[in-house]
Amino acid sequence: MKILTRETDYAVRVLVALALTGEPFVSAKTLASDLSMPYPFLRLLLQSLVKAKIVQSKEGAKGGVRLAKKAADISLENIIDVFQGEIHFSECIFKAKKCGNFGTCVLRRRLQPIEKDLRESFASVSVQDLVDDLK
Repeated sequence: MKILTRETDYAVRVLVALALTGEPFVSAKTLASDLSMPYPFLRLLLQSLVKAKIVQSKEGAKGGVRLAKKAADISLENIIDVFQGEIHFSECIFKAKKCGNFGTCVLRRRLQPIEKDLRESFASVSVQDLVDDLK
């Protein structure tokens, strides 16, 4: 079972790289090269991060991307939400309507606290924490 998708994993790498740079803006081509990431894939990630207001973009010769807020204020939970939505271990097979067992499902009752703990754990780790781990 994968908890993090490839998009989330790569987005974390991009955000850590942006947090580490001393440049005001970094071009997408530079990031793609430095991170050995396909440029078209990186552009899609950046579009999602800009839309979520995690990254800012600027056009022009001195343009590129940068973090829109402090690295300490961007959590893994924020990034996961952008690329995966909320974390759920199980989904009712009747997505359009509530399952008849919704209120009495024993599996759901056991999984909810685990999901909550996992969300809280991801919320407690920031991009800055990951940068600090590299030092």
